[in-house]
Amino acid sequence: MRDLILASNAFYFSLKLNVVGYMQVSTQGQTRDGYSLKYQEEEINIIVKNKALKLDTYF
Repeated sequence: MRDLILASNAFYFSLKLNVVGYMQVSTQGQTRDGYSLKYQEEEINIIVKNKALKLDTYF
């Protein structure tokens, strides 16, 4: 049974889910407080890397 679980995990980790990153800044205050589009892009990239995802594009 353990071999099956390891094989299953290896298969799971070999798949990359395609995702899109969505960024939005609604107010000047959000930009001023550090939630700029650049900051959000960096955060999306960290999540994509940590979760082994494949980023298609940003919106």
